[in-house]
Amino acid sequence: MFKKFTFIVTTIVVFGLFQSSPATAAPVITPIGLNPGDTYRLVFVTSTTTTTTAASSDINFYNNFVNTLGFAATGISGWTAIGSTASVDARDNTNTNPTQGLGTAIYLLDGSTKVAENNVDLWNGNIAAAINLDETGSGPISTTVHAGTFIDGMATAGFSLGDATSSIGSTSSSQTGSGWIFSFASSSNVELGLYGISGILTVAEVPEPACLALFALGFAGIVCVRRRKIF
Repeated sequence: MFKKFTFIVTTIVVFGLFQSSPATAAPVITPIGLNPGDTYRLVFVTSTTTTTTAASSDINFYNNFVNTLGFAATGISGWTAIGSTASVDARDNTNTNPTQGLGTAIYLLDGSTKVAENNVDLWNGNIAAAINLDETGSGPISTTVHAGTFIDGMATAGFSLGDATSSIGSTSSSQTGSGWIFSFASSSNVELGLYGISGILTVAEVPEPACLALFALGFAGIVCVRRRKIF
């Protein structure tokens, strides 16, 4: 009777814990509808509580900033900032230069929203969806972003990241027109967000059912052998 009572109490407590735990957003790193072997890229805007100035003229400063956030949230490394310094264009920094290759589709971290079909689509003056989800997949977020970049992915003269004039090309993460990348000028000393984009990713191959069955059979055989040795 005591064991039965203990089991009931334990079940109620565990159930209560699960009921009271709030659901948390998690980034979806493999978009739905893709097949094994398909390639894609992911993009996010840094959360409203994670900002930086644009005083540095070193593009690696911004790359490291978004990569640290992206890796911590997704386990994926190699994130780069969609931004331009005077010496590095955003489209080259992110390997999205349409003159160098068509590239692949770009998605938000919700597993379904496509921002652009490819590199050409990314830099043609507008995008299909606003980059308004952060590195954890949370949003939509309307925040201001340092970019220093014109709509074609190249540095904006006099407004690039780290520019000596301290007047940086910035934008809003709620926009899909040309304003997604350049809307107005802001001070380099103001703390704003950044866009981060992954490298090219590939959907993993799924083991064939026959291979899974063979693995299960082999595992069962190992268990039987171990049991024989024990008894």
